[in-house]
Amino acid sequence: MREDAPRAVGAPAPAGAPAAALAASAERLRDLERRAFARPNSRGGAADAAAAAAELPRLRALTPIDTEVRIAGIAQSVDPGELPEDDPDFPPTLGERLTATATAFAARAVRCARGLTRRDLRRAGASALALGLASTVGGVLHATAVAPPPAYAIFDFADQAPENERAPAGVVTIDQSFRERGALLLSGPHVFGERDDALRLAVYREWISDSLTEVCATIVAESAWPMHTTCVSEQSFRAEGVVGTFERDGFRLDYSWSPDGAHSIVDSTEGAETVEEIRALGIPALDALETVAEDVPLSQAVFLDPGGALAGPLLLGEVDGWIFVGALVRSQDAMWQPGDDRPQFCLLASSGQGGTRACARAELFLEDGIELQVSDGLLANWDASGAFDAGLP
Repeated sequence: MREDAPRAVGAPAPAGAPAAALAASAERLRDLERRAFARPNSRGGAADAAAAAAELPRLRALTPIDTEVRIAGIAQSVDPGELPEDDPDFPPTLGERLTATATAFAARAVRCARGLTRRDLRRAGASALALGLASTVGGVLHATAVAPPPAYAIFDFADQAPENERAPAGVVTIDQSFRERGALLLSGPHVFGERDDALRLAVYREWISDSLTEVCATIVAESAWPMHTTCVSEQSFRAEGVVGTFERDGFRLDYSWSPDGAHSIVDSTEGAETVEEIRALGIPALDALETVAEDVPLSQAVFLDPGGALAGPLLLGEVDGWIFVGALVRSQDAMWQPGDDRPQFCLLASSGQGGTRACARAELFLEDGIELQVSDGLLANWDASGAFDAGLP
């Protein structure tokens, strides 16, 4: 049989068939199929499609199908004789040939699997198990990365506030506070604690831009007014949560909210808390205050409640119609330190028409003194040595 003569279906390819010739025949076959199934747009195109279609059956018989399957790493060739024979009256389309080839692959794969040794099967099973485990682990990691952290579950109940959380009519709520400042909240706010608590922790998610969403925790005073806020990105919150610290006048507040939902708010104070502890600091100004008896008219003149001074009041000076008084008083409740009555040094001023004051805890007074500017521009200073001066800056 000559090398270029038609070969019966199922007959083996001639030994030594040049690889280049086989490749050329396969390329020619693809070209003919492309031309035969192309949609002609001219008489010349129609004639070319007809010529290609006429040549296809002959070249299909001449071109062997050289394919290979791998089962458990073992290469298996599919004999062209395993493919179904072509009907001479209805030449197969390209899709039919591909379907027939796939069917032959499957049949061959089944026979190959039956002939595998136990070692081959163990090796194939181990590979499949490794791929399965890798896929499972990858899926778990992906789900963990995109799933919302457990902390976000509290936002599912944002619209189900208990009766004691509902503010009376006319009372400002934290939701109103956020709306007034134009915040675009995606979730929350959720406020931890009881409505009667002076300070509470509120958490929420805020839209910043199309590429940035932040998770925030804020200290809320009187269940309505955000006082100190810390925000982090969603990615940072998933990894570390959000942690913040507020400090003022010796008062410190540490707060946090973690991805697992745990939250905390802890307050602490720094510095002297009693008159005895302040005396131990050796402040000369305190010695001067403790040498004078309580002066009720002077206290009234500077709008100091009678009995409100722990030491003093002491008249420091009179300048341009203003009187300036020094005293050691219990600190007024501030929004950030409710119930804190630690002694503070205060510089008070009055013009007869009204008054003002500036205060500082003992450690700050010892270090920097107190500065107070009144309405007509006078600037007064009182320091820990007891020295006082006032004038235009």
